[in-house]
Formats: sequence, structure tokens, C-alpha cells
Amino acid sequence: MAVIITSNKSVDINQGIKTNVEIIDGKLLLKIVRQYNRPSETNSIPKMTSNTTPSPFVVTASSVYSATYDAWKAFNGTISDVYDCWVSADGLKNGWIKFDFYSPKAICNYSIVNRNYSTAISTAPKDWTFEGSNNDSDWITLDVRSNETNWLISQKRTYSFLNNTKYRYYRLNVTSNNGEAFIAIGDIEMMESVLANIYSDSGTYESNTLDLGQYFRQVKSISAIKGVPTGTEVKVYTSTSTDNLTFSPYSLVDVNGIITSPQARFIKIKVELIGKLELQNVTLNSFSSQEASQFQPDDQTLFDKGLQLKTVYIDNMQKDSAWNETGSLFRKSLDKSIFRQIDKIEVI
Repeated sequence: MAVIITSNKSVDINQGIKTNVEIIDGKLLLKIVRQYNRPSETNSIPKMTSNTTPSPFVVTASSVYSATYDAWKAFNGTISDVYDCWVSADGLKNGWIKFDFYSPKAICNYSIVNRNYSTAISTAPKDWTFEGSNNDSDWITLDVRSNETNWLISQKRTYSFLNNTKYRYYRLNVTSNNGEAFIAIGDIEMMESVLANIYSDSGTYESNTLDLGQYFRQVKSISAIKGVPTGTEVKVYTSTSTDNLTFSPYSLVDVNGIITSPQARFIKIKVELIGKLELQNVTLNSFSSQEASQFQPDDQTLFDKGLQLKTVYIDNMQKDSAWNETGSLFRKSLDKSIFRQIDKIEVI
């Protein structure tokens, strides 16, 4: 952020007092107070054209129905037709499919796309573990899923879990499918854990004193504020002095940038950045409320003028009858593993 006043005096933001703000790439930004890991939006798996192409990536499976349904087809990024999938050997309702990244990655999110065929509801996986390994022998269970039923043709389901450890090998180890004599999977994606920033709610920057010179006549306005981060409110204040000793109280610059402090030779500028933290319902897709009967309900989604991701959960706490101190004690256990992030908890 650059601040310029009418007398061609510019504020050097490298000088001055900073509180909960910092300079990044020459701009004044709210300070990072903590970081957390979240899934990348980019699939880490390239579009495979064979079990070993492109190199050095390798795809293997515990079995295949035939070369027409080879393992790599679950990692080619498409489900164009009935043959575009991995299918296990006939008669095997369990089995695994594995991807070798060669260079270890910290995967924390994966998706499964169902086969593009009429029997896909019964060939889709039902119970499985998602596992990681660095020696292709000792496997660590990273995610467990059970009773994944009612798949639709070509449906995509995404699953998240906490993981900051890098593994070379990842595999989907299916223990049962939805009833057919073999397993079929249209496509699999894997997303890495990436570091995201959480910024301070607000912060201030106070400039050093600017001397407008002995021939100073008038300071009128703040003529430029540049590079304001998206979603951040900015307030600019000024304080002036005739002797560089006693300064007026900071006064907010009006909406037109006009300085409201008394006219004086010496001036200081204070910038306040205020971040906006808002809780929002995230629209998953543009379905109408009349289509609610076509979906399997769960406690993560809701129909409110359309299908949306539920972001607020309300539950009752249970009174602890064994509590014998003053007052009453209520308890409620939360399974943190089912949430990607918990922003706040309120007791009402």
C-alpha cells in the first residue's frame, strides 16, 4: 500500500510502527497469525496413458478383469465410456489399486468417480481403507470408509482426512463392493496438503513524521491508496503538529480522502486494516429445492433454495448427573475428524 499526500510527500512504509501488520512484496498486509494445512484444488496425479506412462509414475492393482480394464484407466482423468475404468478380476469383490508417485507427497484428500455404465451402482466400492507407504510393504491407514452405498452412474465422491506426512505409495484397498461379482472404478484423484494462512483480524501502521517544509501552505487530501487486499477494510487517519512535538489527536480521513486534521507543517499518517471473517453457506451445485427427493440426505448437506454444504451444526449437550459441585455441568463430545476446519464453538 502506498500513501501519498498533496505536497508530493510519500509515506515510506518500511519506517514507522507496525502492529499486527507486515510488508509483503512492498504492500502492507495483515500479519499471519497461524497457518494450517488444507487440500489443494489440483489433482496431483497426471493423466496416465499406461501403467508406467508418463514416467516415473507407476500404477498397479491386485487384479484386473482384462487388459481392456487395466489399472491405469482409473487415473487417466476421464470416464468417457463403459471401458474407461479399472475393473477387478471376475469373482473378486475386494482388492486394491495403487499409485506410485516416485517422489513422496502429503496427500490429504481424494476422490472416487463411479463407472460410466448401467451396473455402476453395484460395482462401486462400499467399504475400504485409503493407505500410504514409503516402502510398498508397511502400510499406514489414513482413511476408513464403510457402507458407501447408492452410487449414481459417473458420480464423484470426495473424502478428506488429516495428513501432513509424505508417502511415496498410496492405495485404495477395497474390502467389499455393492454386490456385483467385481469392483469397477471410473477415476481416482489425489490432492496434496498445502499450507494456508490465517491473518490477524485487524492491524495498524503508523508512519514516521513527515516534514512538509518551512514553506508549507496547505495539506488537503490523501491522493492515493493502492494495493488494498481483497476483502479488507481500510481506514486512514492523520495527526498534525506545528512544532513536531505536540500532535493533534488522530482524525479519520473522510470518504473523499479529505484530511480533517488541523493544517500544520508536520503530519503523521495511521492506516488501520480490518479483515472480514464471514461464515457463508457454500453452494455445491445449482440444484433446486424441488430436486431434494432425488438425493440421499446426510448431515453435511441441506436444501435451502438449492443443494448447499452445511457449515453450522447445532447439537444438544448432556447434563452430567455425576457432577456434585455447585451448578450444573453439561458435556458434548465432538469428533474432529469429520470436520476439515472448526472456526468457532458457541454455547447458547
